[in-house]
Parts: sequence; structure tokens; C-alpha cells
Amino acid sequence: GAGRELVEGERDLVPVGAADVPSALRDAVVDAAIGRLPVDKETFHAIPLYSKLPVVVVSDADTAVPLARALVEGGVPAIEVTLRTPAALGAIERITAEVPGAVVGAGTVVTGEQADAAAKAGARFLVSPGCTSELASAVADTGLPFLPGAGTASEVMALLERGLTEMKFFPAE
Repeated sequence: GAGRELVEGERDLVPVGAADVPSALRDAVVDAAIGRLPVDKETFHAIPLYSKLPVVVVSDADTAVPLARALVEGGVPAIEVTLRTPAALGAIERITAEVPGAVVGAGTVVTGEQADAAAKAGARFLVSPGCTSELASAVADTGLPFLPGAGTASEVMALLERGLTEMKFFPAE
């Protein structure tokens, strides 16, 4: 409903409201959040090594701050805010400004304009469901760490040819 956020898990979307963040954090984020393989910190210099990266869909930037605080307090400081709603960039700005310890990134980045806007909003890393030459160039211009999606061996090979050695398997079931 209105004012409720979605935390995307491995298989489903779980509604999360400010009032029930602690239980949602424990049940939906920690147990079902999308797991990321540890990455070499030298290679992927600015994304800290976290075993869980919750993927958050924000419909109202006002609810993003309490959710981010609960995640950080629960030991999950890295947060990927998807750029699937008009509130996403505002949520990234608010979390960056108001939640010490949060490492907020932008997900579902599919255009160079989105990459630039996310960087200006304070994102510390970018995640995309795939990667084109244009997107890779635009992301490189931001200077932010980038985790492109790859779903086939050919996509992995193309990313490796571009010098991108860290990627996410997408879509994963």
C-alpha cells in the first residue's frame, strides 16, 4: 500500500513499512537478501566487502531513511536503491545525508543519464542488469565502482574484454 517499501529478496518482493522494519530486516533482508560474492577490495576499490546487499525499491523518499537506519543498525550497511521509481534519487540523497555508516548505491542503472544522476545524488556504487558500450563509458565517467549484470557466458566474456572483472549474475533464480 501507500507508504510501504519493497525489499527485493532472491525470489520475491517483501513489503516493508517503517513500523515493521526490524522484523523485516531480520526475516526478509538478512535471510533472503540477494547475496553477493566477496570481491577483491583492490579491484573493486570502493565497495566494502559485504555478504548481503539488499535491493530496495523506494516509493517514498521519506521512508527510505528509517529503513536505511534499520539496515545499518542490523549490520547491513550496503544498500542498493533501484532506479525504478521517481523517488529513488531523492532516497539516495536522503540516505547519504542522514544515515551515517550507510553505503548506498544505485541499482537498475540502464542509461548514462541515470549513472550521472545517481552519482550526483551521492551513490557510492552503481549496479546494472546488463551492460552496453554506451553505459560502460558513462559509468566510467562517474568514477564510481560498477557491478554490471551478466546472464550468459558471452556476456561475461564481453565484460571481461572491457576490463570489468566483477559482475553479478542476473537474473538469478
